[in-house]
Parts: sequence; structure tokens; C-alpha cells
Amino acid sequence: MFNSQQALKQYSAVDQTVQAKHTTPHQLTAMLLSGVLRSLETAETAMKQKKFQLKGEQLNQAINIIEELDDSLDLENGGELAQNLKSLYPYMVQVLYKSSFNNDVSLVREVSDLLQEINSAWESIPLQYRNNTFIMK
Repeated sequence: MFNSQQALKQYSAVDQTVQAKHTTPHQLTAMLLSGVLRSLETAETAMKQKKFQLKGEQLNQAINIIEELDDSLDLENGGELAQNLKSLYPYMVQVLYKSSFNNDVSLVREVSDLLQEINSAWESIPLQYRNNTFIMK
């Protein structure tokens, strides 16, 4: 039997799966970037509050999303930008592991700032070009 929290989590997971199946690569990437930024924000707060389990869960989620972004890069058609991201994403993962080990909020902020820049650039792609982006598979 579900309690209300479990039901809400289940609904959220199903809703996200349905949304992902009906989105463009641009929208899906935007969703992933939004999700990783939320996870990093929560991890940062958890670090400050010494909620180590929550910190670990959120950093793990952020790392998984970054690795998904990395895996979805289209290196054949994405040009220099895809190549640059292919170098940047593993760096971010390394920094997040270090931040977790050292409980260092500044390292989480560093990755968050980098992802904010990527997110801003991604969102600034004009509507008419969003279906023609070759950075992601």
C-alpha cells in the first residue's frame, strides 16, 4: 500500500517519463539541465545543514544526469561545442566527487555555475533552430 509521499513520487516519475517520450531533444536537454541544477541546489543546502545522506543522494543524482548529458552528445555532428562539452562533463563529475568527499560547498557552486552558463546558452537558442541542434543525439 502506498502512503501519500510514495504515491507522489510514483506520479512524478511516471509524469516525467511521459514528458520525456513526447519532447524534442532540445526540450529533453533543457529538462536534464533543470534537474541537475535542482539537485545541486538541494545538495548545497544539505551540505550546509549537515544532512549527509541527502547530500549524497542529490550529488549522485546530479552525477547521473551529467553522465547522461555526456553520453547523449553527438560528437559526429556537434562540432567544437560537443567536443568541449565532452571534456567539461567528466571534469564536473570529478569536481562533484571531490566536493562530496570534502563536503565543500564551493565545488558544488563551481559546477552549478558552469551548468548555469550551459543552460543559459541552451535556452537562448532561437525557436526556429531548436529542432536543428546537432549537439545531442
